[in-house]
Amino acid sequence: MGGLGRDEKGLYYAVDLGGTNFRVLRVQLGGKQGRVIKQEYEEVAIPPELMIGTSEELFDFIAKELSSFVAREGDGFRPVAGQSREIGFTFSFPVQQTALNSGTLLNWTKGFKVVDAVIMPAVLMFLCFYVETWELP
Repeated sequence: MGGLGRDEKGLYYAVDLGGTNFRVLRVQLGGKQGRVIKQEYEEVAIPPELMIGTSEELFDFIAKELSSFVAREGDGFRPVAGQSREIGFTFSFPVQQTALNSGTLLNWTKGFKVVDAVIMPAVLMFLCFYVETWELP
């Protein structure tokens, strides 16, 4: 989301993974004068079996839910001409931050025990998996 200030326009998405639920949010920004034009979000329960399954199963579920949410864009939510949809990812688990946009998961908490994700870069793992497997409308 390269350097947000106060005059951004366009459609932005966020995913917040922080516990037994995760949230997906979309916001239409209208620049300095319009600011937040419209926003909406959904909270999605994570099935308990995915909290102890594989990282592929967990992130595939999140990607499918995000894809479904994006597919239901309604009136008032449109990218600005020439601009792609932007996405941010909040990951509320202990992470050793290695760069502005990546980090390595130290350990799972909040009931999660996904065994194969502990040493992988958390943010990049999700974003790369999402981009490679699910096409946005």
